[in-house]
Amino acid sequence: MRELGRFLDLLHLGVWLLLGGGVLFIGPSFSLFVFVLLPLAAGLLVRRFPELRPLRLAADLVGLGGLVVPTGLAASPFAMFAILPLLEAALLFSRPLTLSLLMAMLLVLAGTGGDITARYFLAGLYLLAVALGLYVRERVTALARLYERLRLDRRTILDNMESGLMAFSRDGTLLYDNPAARRLLIPGAFDTFRREAVRALHQNLRESEIRLGDRVYGVGWTPLPEGRGVLAIFQDITEKRRMEARLKALDRWETLGNFSAHLAHEIRSAVMTLRGVMEIWESLNDAERERYRGHVEQALNRLQELVEEFLAYARVGSPLSLEEISLEALRDHLSREVGMSFEIQGACQVVTDVRRVGWIVRNLVENARRYGTNIQCILLGPGARFQDRLGEISVPEDRWAILIRDDGSGIPESLQRRIFEPFFTTEPSGFGLGLAIVKETAEQLGGEVHMLSREGEGSLFAVMLPLKPVNLPSLSLEVSHAPNAGD
Repeated sequence: MRELGRFLDLLHLGVWLLLGGGVLFIGPSFSLFVFVLLPLAAGLLVRRFPELRPLRLAADLVGLGGLVVPTGLAASPFAMFAILPLLEAALLFSRPLTLSLLMAMLLVLAGTGGDITARYFLAGLYLLAVALGLYVRERVTALARLYERLRLDRRTILDNMESGLMAFSRDGTLLYDNPAARRLLIPGAFDTFRREAVRALHQNLRESEIRLGDRVYGVGWTPLPEGRGVLAIFQDITEKRRMEARLKALDRWETLGNFSAHLAHEIRSAVMTLRGVMEIWESLNDAERERYRGHVEQALNRLQELVEEFLAYARVGSPLSLEEISLEALRDHLSREVGMSFEIQGACQVVTDVRRVGWIVRNLVENARRYGTNIQCILLGPGARFQDRLGEISVPEDRWAILIRDDGSGIPESLQRRIFEPFFTTEPSGFGLGLAIVKETAEQLGGEVHMLSREGEGSLFAVMLPLKPVNLPSLSLEVSHAPNAGD
């Protein structure tokens, strides 16, 4: 109704300016101009004070009467403009007032002399104006009620949402927040959300996690229409992450239990071999002892390999020891550790656990040596890309990557989903822990492992790690600045 009232305000001023032009056309008359100026003044007053619309309706009736009576009543060229107060009454005032005004005008027409055709035409015009005004008012009122109900429903939904909701403009200004957002956010969290909103808008993020103190928020980002900003829908997922950590710990204990059973079986087999050799040792001649010595060495070597694999897998859960190191210094350290030269693309400083990165590289290189001869080892900085016939690896701006490429036989597609599972192996002498160690270590550092492989063309393993793993819950140690760490 407010918009309808503004439309009528403009229509009113336009009609009376047109009537003023008509007065000039008929012939200048001071008395006629007075009856034009009165409604114009009332119209201007109503634009400033909308509550004075009844006064404007009265001024319209007086002004039209002053123009119509001296210029011929029903035959007056101004008579048709009486639809203006009728339309205004139908749209903005009560139905009884509108019908009373219509009846008064029709009675005036009936008592007016002159051409009956002109009077019938004006009566029809007045009836049409009232009918149209009442219909438009009814439709607008229904739409206004529907809008208000939808607005209240939307407000009720937003106010009772369990998820927090905040809308930000392009520069990070808060446009809206619901009660859940104010309830969920801890003190000081808003500035972090505001900065993350600007980043989400510029980098087209859809999901992210925000850690503040001991709280973790899972956030979904949706751009507002026409690029006006971004909408954040978030929940406090602290307990969920804690539960996941507990479940992961339980899963790890289950895995270690399975490995212990596997280890016990292998140890028992080796011990039985050694015991059998010891029982017949005294009865063997030198040639036979030399032959059985090989069985003993094989059993001892397998025991040693088992124990080393077990210790390596158990160490993955130990606390992190973070250091700041340049990618060049890390390359030199890793090259010495695995005895292979590393290429490097891009220069940057990273914060990571150098020892754990060594575990990742060592296991990946040993895996590559087992299946191929030509091995590439590459470190990629933020924004770098590696193009290969197996596919393309693109490094995000907040990450760096380790790439190990071999020219082996490749991994069958049916097995690719299982290669990171503990104890899964296709080798009769393997234990299936190397790639499991790679995956768990990368995740503990806040990264992930990607694998591209095709039978007959080899495999490519890419480990994406953050430049600074600030979101890790296990970071209890301070970061040390050691550019040459690991040397």
